[in-house]
Amino acid sequence: MPTAADPPAPSETGESTQARWWRTPLLVLVLFAAVFAFFLVRARLTRKKRASQACFQAMFSRRLDPALEALSKYREFAEEDIPAAVKDELFKLAGNADYPLYSRQADKYFLERVVFFSRTSDHALARAKHLGSPVLSVFDYVVRNLQPGIERPETKGLVVVPLHVLCRGYGEAVECAWVLAALLRSCGVHAVVIRLPPSEKDKPPYRIVGALSDGRLYLFDPYRGVPICRAGDGRIAGLHALLSGEQVMDPLFGGPGTPVTLDGLRSATYFVPAHGGNVLPDAWLLSEILRENGRYEVIYRSFRDDLRNIAAAVFGDQTQVKDDFTRLTAQGRSEVVDLWPVPFKVDQRLAKSPGYYDKVTQAHRAAATYLAARQAQLFGEYEAAVSLYDEVLRRHADDAEVVEDVTFFKALAAPQIGDRAQRFAGYLKDYPAGRWWPPATLRLAEIEAWRGDKHAALALIARLKPPYDLRAKLLKLAISKGKARVRWRFPERTTPPPKDNLPDPPR
Repeated sequence: MPTAADPPAPSETGESTQARWWRTPLLVLVLFAAVFAFFLVRARLTRKKRASQACFQAMFSRRLDPALEALSKYREFAEEDIPAAVKDELFKLAGNADYPLYSRQADKYFLERVVFFSRTSDHALARAKHLGSPVLSVFDYVVRNLQPGIERPETKGLVVVPLHVLCRGYGEAVECAWVLAALLRSCGVHAVVIRLPPSEKDKPPYRIVGALSDGRLYLFDPYRGVPICRAGDGRIAGLHALLSGEQVMDPLFGGPGTPVTLDGLRSATYFVPAHGGNVLPDAWLLSEILRENGRYEVIYRSFRDDLRNIAAAVFGDQTQVKDDFTRLTAQGRSEVVDLWPVPFKVDQRLAKSPGYYDKVTQAHRAAATYLAARQAQLFGEYEAAVSLYDEVLRRHADDAEVVEDVTFFKALAAPQIGDRAQRFAGYLKDYPAGRWWPPATLRLAEIEAWRGDKHAALALIARLKPPYDLRAKLLKLAISKGKARVRWRFPERTTPPPKDNLPDPPR
């Protein structure tokens, strides 16, 4: 029993009432705030998604002004999502005069390039399953669509970027290497342009490509249309194994008397061919837009990751490397792993120098007349390409340069192998001294070998000279062994290559 001195016991009912009177409105307020935040976030995500879809659809329908406008809206919602490392890398690079960054945001040329490489990547990877590797599929695509040994019409000092090189259909060694590396990188493969020192005085440096796979840098020579293969089993050579002496190059592909030598690889510069469009924050945003809309091409790339990954393959994982941010070297070694300044400088010219873009696109006068047809061909739309080529021929029947080019490209685009062979034969008959004569001869020889007419194939092969002679020798060797085509294999491959009588002939 409480005494008179004891304070009265608090009423349980009264305490509950006093404690709860403010809880209800607070709970309502919290719930309201949560609901408001939910709808606010959902509305933001909805607007972001709409901007993403609008940008994607406008880009791939070639409406670049609306695409840039939609990208600007998307940037408003996604700016905070850009990783700090992306901005930091760009900030540090921007202070280097060798790598001029004309802008920190996308422009029409940037979007045009993204769309072009997205479409070409689709077709470049189309035969990956059949050939056993995405790298081999992209290499095969470049060899089929880029012809070496064609005289260049550009003036000195005019650099042609991969997009325009592919559209015109031919290139020098440096251009062929740049195109292959750019396409591989778009498909997610670390790739470098390797500048080899001249084998003879007064000759330009030769370029090949290194493609990184499973930590090994495999070597490809797109100008001669072959990988660099090792002696013994003829499989594609890895750089580190060659430099260490574990493997030796097959003398057909490299060594004294060829553009690729072991000494050249030991003193080469391994260029990461990034450009302004790879390193901008907008490149990261566009990569996100593509993924959100079901595509997976690589647009943004950390050039620092590229440099480190390539350096590990060139120097070895355990080598102490000196890091100068854009250049990596190793003590006692002559190789250099470097960020290539040329693409950055060309991008700046394209964007800032009046008339430079027009000069590049019009350097080969005839190409402008069949650009739409050529792009359809590069995208794998062969029937559409043939139809467009027919239209070009109707409109420009009196232009000999256009007619010759279209005759060759139309043969290359023919969907049926019989039609393709007939068109190549027609080109060779009509243009016995034509500029596309060597590639047309090689294509027809490959078709005849596939169709089983080895005598016709060998007669065509005998007429080929550099830079087509190595592929001609290899095809002749394959025919002598009863095979219909030349196959490439990586060293780690354990399954047998596809049989030569598979139904898809070489394009």
